[in-house]
Amino acid sequence: MAAQAMARPGWPIPARKPIAIVTKAAHRPRGEPNPKFLAVEVRAGRRFPRPVTLDTLKEDPIFAESPLVTMGRLSVVLLTSEQADRLASLAGRRRETGS
Repeated sequence: MAAQAMARPGWPIPARKPIAIVTKAAHRPRGEPNPKFLAVEVRAGRRFPRPVTLDTLKEDPIFAESPLVTMGRLSVVLLTSEQADRLASLAGRRRETGS
């Protein structure tokens, strides 16, 4: 499963000083009837200098097609590089890329 390969325990979401750490790889929660539903457990890493509200993201055209603003109840989503850069900018820091 690709999600499991990408989201394994201890894996920092791309950043040298991560904003989140995967604590449990992609898995189907016990009792979940939908075989397509996977959960990834994360813990917080470093905070952004400024919070960014969902309303702010919804007003920004860069996020118009992002599941972050189009779907409810999401806690982890993939962002494009442009979206990640914009989010970091809104939050008051430069985006850090892993290398």
